[in-house]
Formats: sequence, C-alpha cells, structure tokens
Amino acid sequence: MQSMSDDRYRYFLKRCSDFDLKGFLHDRDIEFEEIGSQLIFEKCPKCGRSKKFYVNQDTKQFQCFRRSCKFGIGQNLAHLISYIDNITYWQAFYKIIGKRKKLPIKLDSQLKDPYQSKDKEIRLEVLPEINLPYNFYDFGRPHRANSEGLLYLQSREIDHKLAKKFDLRYCPEMKRIIFPVTMYGKIVGYQGRDITNRWKNNPKYPKALTSKGFQKSKALFNYDRVRDKKLITIVEGPVDAIKAHRINAVAQFGSVLSEYQFKLIREIPDLETVIIALDSDAIEAIDETAKMLAPFYDIFVIRFPKGKDPGDFSPDEIVDFAKSACTYNYYKL
Repeated sequence: MQSMSDDRYRYFLKRCSDFDLKGFLHDRDIEFEEIGSQLIFEKCPKCGRSKKFYVNQDTKQFQCFRRSCKFGIGQNLAHLISYIDNITYWQAFYKIIGKRKKLPIKLDSQLKDPYQSKDKEIRLEVLPEINLPYNFYDFGRPHRANSEGLLYLQSREIDHKLAKKFDLRYCPEMKRIIFPVTMYGKIVGYQGRDITNRWKNNPKYPKALTSKGFQKSKALFNYDRVRDKKLITIVEGPVDAIKAHRINAVAQFGSVLSEYQFKLIREIPDLETVIIALDSDAIEAIDETAKMLAPFYDIFVIRFPKGKDPGDFSPDEIVDFAKSACTYNYYKL
C-alpha cells in the first residue's frame, strides 16, 4: 500500500477540517448531541451502543468507547463516511476533497482502497506437505546430536520446553536450528537459522535458509496456534515469534506483510486486536502494516529500542513491552 506525500496529506486534513459533518449527519437522519466540540451519537454506527460514539468536530477524529467495538481507532473521516454511506473508502475520500477537474494535489493512481483487500480474489490454498530430513534432530530428549543446538537456544533464552512446544529441530551438519512451519496441521516448509554467525562475514552462508520450494509469503509461522485467538502479534522471524509466544505471535518471514498473509489474518474468526512488533528499523513497514489492518482491528505498535528486535528480549520482557504498546491512531490515509 502506498502512502501520500506530506503536501497531499496536509491538503486532505484541511478538507476534513472544512467538511460539514453536522449537515452530512442531518441529511441522513442520524441523531446526535452536541457538547462543546464533541458530537455524541445516539447510537454507534457500527455496534449500535447508545451514547458511546464520539466525534471531535475540529479534528474529525472519532471513536466508539464500547470496549468490544472501539470503532475509529487508527481511522479517519473517510472511513466513517464510507461506513455510514456503505461506499468504498475512495468514494468517501472524493466526497471529502470534492470532485474538481484540477486538484492542487496529484493523486497517485496506485493508491489502494484499504477495504479492497477484504474482497480481493485471493484464494487460500493448502500448501504441499513435506517430510523433514532424517538428520534434523528434535529436542524431545537431550541427545548428543542436538546438544549444540540446545546450547544455542538456551543462549537465546529459549528453553528445552519451548523447543519441544514449537517442534524445533537441529541439523549438526549445517549447524542450523530448524523451524518447521505448520499450516492447517501439515508441515509445509521450514527455515534454518545459522548458529555460528559465519553469515556476518561470508555471504555463502545466509543467516536464514529456507527449504526449497517453500512459499513463505503464503505462510505464517505459528499460525495454527493462534487461529482461535482474539489477539495476535505480528513479528518478522520465528525466533521473534517464539519469544513473543505469550502474546500469540505469528512470524511473516520478513518486514513486509504479503496480501496472502493479510488474507490469512482476516480468516481468524474472533480476532479483534493486532499488535505489530517488527524490528526497530522497520519504520515504514510498521506504518504500512498498521494502515492495512486498521480498518478491521484495534491496532497497537511496540516500539523497540534502536537496533533491537523481539528476539533480543525474554518472553517476560516482551509481555512488558506489550503492556505499554502505543495505540495506532495515526490520522492519515
């Protein structure tokens, strides 16, 4: 998803500020009470709860304060209008800025309607199942073949119990921890993480090695364990996901959430809240992921210290970060 330039963003904000919201509501027979700069709706447009939905007339920001709804978090005036009028986001956008032949801004033709992905024809498919090689030793019990891998995991604060829970393996020949990826009960691929740090000086040995043919853009590590949750956390890699397992983390194998992975998340039936916990240097990716998901869920963002990622912290520390996560309420497209 592509964002607007600062000039276009400022122009949009100005048009939001000038928009006759009260006239818009009167035309649609929507009842509200005016107290200072706040418009208090008789009923929330989304959940229908009485006296819980507020709109600030000056900023045009809005929110339902019903705990199970919170409509408005991470959204702007175009989202509200599109919901009330049952039109697309960009139809609401043009309703705000006006249909002029020549705008003082140049709208990017590649901008996407954030609601469009919900109906986009992306068909989920069952990825082909694979068998793990015989020389991938599990951590079901201490063994000479996996002892080196277990020491590495312990140095990363992943104990024997967690290694068993996530069915981790160790390949002594490659000196890699193996993270099997299970989707719908089947192993569809794996990622091998080098434990020697040789990747820092030799490009022949990548830090993460993915199994041949594995379509990682169509998978989420730990997805099967979170499909019944109301809250999940999005991280970059499998180590991050294991460290953040107490807040239901899934790893997207990089900083970019693919359209297919977005569809997988939308398939979680009871999901209400998403925490974004990408690496500290993935600022743009954090913003893009938040904008993609904000129309559908309550979004929170964990900001890690510079140069750090979830894998650098213990599971307890990750929980503490989550408790102080910032609400994504970025008033822009």
